[in-house]
Amino acid sequence: MRVWLPETYYSQPDRAFGVFLFHDGQNVFDARTSAFGTEWGADEAATALAANSAIGAWILVGIDNSGAVPRRDT
Repeated sequence: MRVWLPETYYSQPDRAFGVFLFHDGQNVFDARTSAFGTEWGADEAATALAANSAIGAWILVGIDNSGAVPRRDT
């Protein structure tokens, strides 16, 4: 499992945050762990959308699939 916290998580400790779950979590945040070498960019998208007030701040959780995924060092 991989968890991404918005910038406001620590500065607003009393705030309630929604949680967004992703399947195939190894692909969500980091190209080095992605099965195909390309990440989905969920953290960048959430940051941009929150900055434009399109959405509020969310906690993003990527749940890895059960298969072994080789780490990419590129």
